[in-house]
Amino acid sequence: MEKGHTRRFARIPVYLGTALISGGNNYAAFIGNVSEGGAFAKTSPTTTAADFVPGTLIKLKFQIPSGEELNLTCEVIWLHTKKIEAQGLINSMGMEIIDPPSAFREFLKTFN
Repeated sequence: MEKGHTRRFARIPVYLGTALISGGNNYAAFIGNVSEGGAFAKTSPTTTAADFVPGTLIKLKFQIPSGEELNLTCEVIWLHTKKIEAQGLINSMGMEIIDPPSAFREFLKTFN
């Protein structure tokens, strides 16, 4: 991060299982942190990173502790791919949440 740069929204560390849906494919992943405007997620080992190139719109589907399922539309902002020998690729990505629903904003308030 550049010196003097501040984030628009504070990040909240979480560990939530999620499904990433991109390019007609469904990937197992987890969310490592969220904010009002974005999320960080990491996939389980996959065979591709092509569905996560920056600029791609993806869906994040996950269940919050209340039991409600959230579906967020996100744009991939950055992607880091790491090859894990004999397992495949781990894709770590930062995403901007497009028009977050009110249920997501209410979920974030539970961390205050």
